[in-house]
This record gives sequence, structure tokens and C-alpha cells, in this order.
Amino acid sequence: KGAQNSSYIPIELCFVEEWQIVDRSLMSTEQNAEKSKRSILLPEVRFNKTMAIAAERNFNNDPYLKHLSMTIDTSEMLQVKGRVLEPPNIVYRNNRIVSVTIGKWLMKGNLLQQTTRVHKWEMILVKDGKREPGHMDMQKLDEFCNMLPETTRRYGIQMNPHFDTKIISPHQIRQCIYDLHANGGEFGLFVLIGDCPDSYQTIKRCALQEFGIITLCCDLGSIRKQNNPGKLNAYIENIAQKMNARLGGINSTVSFKKIFVDQPKTNGDVFMFIGADVSHVVVSERKPSIAAVVASVSPTSTQYICRSSEQRPLKDKKYSLEVIKDFQPMTRDLLHVFVQTNKQYPTKIVVYRDGVDEGHFQKLLDNEVQALKNACIEVYGNRPLPKITFVVIKKSHNSRFFAPNGQRITNMAAGTVIDTTIVHPRQFDFYLNSHAGALGTNVCSYYHVLYNEIEFTSDELQQLTFWLCHTDVRCTKAVKCPAAARYAHTVAYHSRYFEKEPYQSSSSSSQHQTNRDTSGQDEDDLTLEDIKSNLIMVNKNVKNMMWFT
Repeated sequence: KGAQNSSYIPIELCFVEEWQIVDRSLMSTEQNAEKSKRSILLPEVRFNKTMAIAAERNFNNDPYLKHLSMTIDTSEMLQVKGRVLEPPNIVYRNNRIVSVTIGKWLMKGNLLQQTTRVHKWEMILVKDGKREPGHMDMQKLDEFCNMLPETTRRYGIQMNPHFDTKIISPHQIRQCIYDLHANGGEFGLFVLIGDCPDSYQTIKRCALQEFGIITLCCDLGSIRKQNNPGKLNAYIENIAQKMNARLGGINSTVSFKKIFVDQPKTNGDVFMFIGADVSHVVVSERKPSIAAVVASVSPTSTQYICRSSEQRPLKDKKYSLEVIKDFQPMTRDLLHVFVQTNKQYPTKIVVYRDGVDEGHFQKLLDNEVQALKNACIEVYGNRPLPKITFVVIKKSHNSRFFAPNGQRITNMAAGTVIDTTIVHPRQFDFYLNSHAGALGTNVCSYYHVLYNEIEFTSDELQQLTFWLCHTDVRCTKAVKCPAAARYAHTVAYHSRYFEKEPYQSSSSSSQHQTNRDTSGQDEDDLTLEDIKSNLIMVNKNVKNMMWFT
């Protein structure tokens, strides 16, 4: 197309080739939603389809399997035993305790534990240029604006009920954020009208990097869907939780003391939880990988801060490395902030590392675990060093679990753990289904403990991991993996749109890397010297805040 000798064929004579890779960037929000909706299979449907495919394939007549003397029992699925762990109690202000039921709990009638006061804020409507907000849209927005301060006040957040409302175009975003900052604004609530992915990226980049303002973006379509006061109230409740966390508040807490009630040696221990992830696209000089590290900085393990960096291949090669190159300087910085905030040093550090295949386990032990130890040596000096446990989380796997419930097949209950039969016979690994399945068949997370200096027992680590899945500030339900790992994934996603600058203190600067030839190298032979990294900075005003929730 576009060349001088281009040939054009009538669309009526064309057909769509099956199994093509779809460029998701060309799909609209509605198309993505529809694709996800169509791919959802209820547990019973998926179970029956799996059994039908196994019978249809007729594995036991396969000549290759016969040659290997292998047979497959397709009459029934493998049965394994599981245990359902006890959920935690959620603690709100004044020690009000809320119980978790089927992976969820209600916040109604409770005040958030520690709240903020917002003196000056603005609501900014960003139109995409394709259409103007209609009369019904403005009515819904008026209802939303009136309910927001009132609803947040019920949960203890003091928002000034008098605020400015602006309607702007995408090219006015930077100026609008500059004005908000110049006038002493503390918070900006942006409502995006239409499909505005570029506007969202511009808002985050200008607010977080350039001016240091906490923002929150809503979609007019989502507000419009809340077609009764109850639904709109629930939507604003979710906004209130995110806003309070971003501005430095604490929504709720979970006490972990009950897990270690039989371990007197844990008295006086100070825990620090770290989540780490590396996000990849088609990695090249133009599109780097993004590494993110998130760590708790409060004794309640509900407040987190983050650091991130980009990892680019040398020259313009197309390869990626799963190991985080700047793990040592990033964790060192996070440890410094923890000590400054709490006036004490963590005695135990638990790391949840997301998205690593088994082939990279040794690299993590050689690089990231050692990097964390080196960071501790730098920060602690002559003090006793903390004990470390390093856990890898795998969410993309092909294991599916079904629970028979009478004549029906359902998802496993929230809190189900499986650590026998299908796990490694000698190593420390387990499957944990921490969340209740709302749609389709649950995919539980697989945890593999690479390093256990703390000497957690299976029961202790499984219970701790399950309870950490209840600490995500963005919702009132258990999530798929511990909050720190989820935050790291979110940071890696957001950081892709930020400006970058070199890590001044990194011991592995790009000056040492330029002469190494990586052409024809296998991915397993790649080292940290084949990657150059840059620190991703945000404004000092928000650097140690939960802007990523």
C-alpha cells in the first residue's frame, strides 16, 4: 500500500486469515471490553470443554506417546486436596473490625483509619475533540460533583465543598495543571470525555513529573453507567479510597500478629514488604522494558513508595532481560526512606517478585537477592542485617482448578491453598487462590520460594501471603496477589510514559557497556552488561507518595 505498483483488491473478494495477532493498540475501549467478555468461560463450561477436547484428541492412540510408553487418563481430572485459609479481620478507625465474607467486605458506616484534608482542588473535564458533552452528560456530572464531597466526608475525608470546574481540550492540559499548581492546589480530579489515552498520559506526565500534583482520572462513560444513587455512591466510595491513599492517608489495616502467635521469636520484628516487576513490550532501543520496585514504609504495611527504571538493550537490538539491573540502588533508596519514616530498621524483608519463569530463577538468586543484601550492607552499616525471604509469583500458567459442588462445578473458595501432589517434591512452592471469582474461571497464583532466610513454615508464609492480598487500598476485596506485587505492575505500566534520566549513582553505567557485541547471542547468555538503564524520576513533592494507586 502506498507504493507506485500498489494493487487494490475489492474487500468483497477478501477473507480474514484465522489466528492473526491483533494489534491491541488499534482496538477501541469498547472492542477490548467485548473481546474480554466473549473470552470468559464459566467453570462448568470450561470443565466440560476441557474434558471433551481430551476425549476427542484420543491421546492413547498417538504413535509418539506409545513410543514413549506414556498413557494419559482422560476419564477424569486429577483430584488434589486443598485447604481453605482463614481470612483476616479488616480494621478501620477506632478499632472497628469488619469481617471478610467470600473474599469481600463492606466499608459502610466506618471511617477510614487516617484521613487527609483537601483545602483546594479542582475538577477538570477533558473533551477529546470529537464530541461535546451533552445535556444528560452535564446533568450526571452535576450529580457526581454534588455527591463527591458529601460521600468522602462520610468516610472522614474533609474536602472543600467549594471548588472550580473547568472544561478544556487536550492541548490545554499542561497549562491547566500549571495553573492548579501555581494557585496552591493540592489535588486535581480529571474527567475524561471520550476515548482519551493520550490525554491520560499527558495528565500523569505533567502532574507527577513536572509539577508534583496528585491527580485522579475518571471516565465519563463509567460515571454515566452508575444509573442510580446507590451505584454512584459505590463508585465515589472507590474514588475516596484511592484519593485518600494517594494523599498520604491510611484506609484500613490488617494485623499480622495472629499468624505468628506461636512464634515468640517474632516479637519486636519490623517487617518490610517489597514488590518487583519488569514490564516488556517488543523491547528495543525505542521501546524499553520498565522495571519497578515498590516497598512498604509504614508499620501497618499499607503505605508504599516506588522506584522505577527503564532497561534498554545495547545499540538497537531486540531482546530483554528479566533481571532488574538497578535493584541495588533502588532498594537502597527505599530502605533509607523506611528508616527515615519509622526511625527504625526492618528486621525482616519479604520480597514478592512477579513475572519470572523457572529458567531465570538462578539469575534472580545471583543478581537480585545479592543486590538486596548489598543494599542492606550499605544502609545498615555495623547494625545486624535483616533476614530476607524471596518469593516468585507466577500468574500466567495453564493450571486450572475446579471445585465440585454437588452436581455443579464451581471455582475454588477464596483462600484455597494447594501444596501437595502437583507441586515440587523437594522445593517450597504452592498455589493460592486468594480472590473470589466474579466472572469466568479463576486463575490462582503460583508461588515459588527461592530464598527463605526468615525460615517461614509453609503455614506461616501461605497465611501471610493470603492476608497481604487484602491490603490493596483500591478496593474492598481480596486480590489475586499481594498488594506490593500489584503496585509494582501498576508502576511499571505508568512509568512507560515518563521522561527518563541516567542513574547517577549506578555502578553499571553505560560507559562500561558500549564495546560488548551481543549479535547472535542466546537470551540465556545475556548479562547485565548487555543492558543500559535509566532512572525514571517523579517530582520530589510526590516521590514518596502512593501516586500509583
